[in-house]
Amino acid sequence: MSSVYTPPSPAFRARMVRPKDGEAIVDWLERWTFDRFITLASNDPLLSAHGDDERGLVRMRKLLREWDARVNRKVVGPKWQTRPEDRIWGFFFLEKPASNPHWHGLVQFFPPWPDARQDYEDRFDKWAPIYWKELVPSGTVDVQNITNQRGVAEYVAKSVGYALSFQNFVVPDEF
Repeated sequence: MSSVYTPPSPAFRARMVRPKDGEAIVDWLERWTFDRFITLASNDPLLSAHGDDERGLVRMRKLLREWDARVNRKVVGPKWQTRPEDRIWGFFFLEKPASNPHWHGLVQFFPPWPDARQDYEDRFDKWAPIYWKELVPSGTVDVQNITNQRGVAEYVAKSVGYALSFQNFVVPDEF
């Protein structure tokens, strides 16, 4: 049985959060040690969300889900679905959904043994861009090592000054 993403109801979407202090989000994100910062851009206006038409948003989530599955299969192995403790763990934030939709992701690796870390990193760095381009031919990918946790947390939380909708976030283990 496959699960199908159903967009939230208008009543649910109306429950927006306007954090009083973006610093709290940044502090919360700093609790984890992320290995990679990735941007998955669509460069496709057809994937933009326009008004009440959320087809672009739904499509962007489906693309991220498919990308996540492909990358996990390549990094963790063919039995990645039965090994959640070894999967890539990440937060993804959809930015500019109405004009230039792109995902910013903070990714952490949990290899089954310490010697496997480099293999995880190498496979992710190689295959993350390949799979996004297969799914979104117009897309671009930027993968960066994280050397400044605070700076990356501040960057992804930059939209905290605006009303946020939780439908624009993908949390670890959602897929």
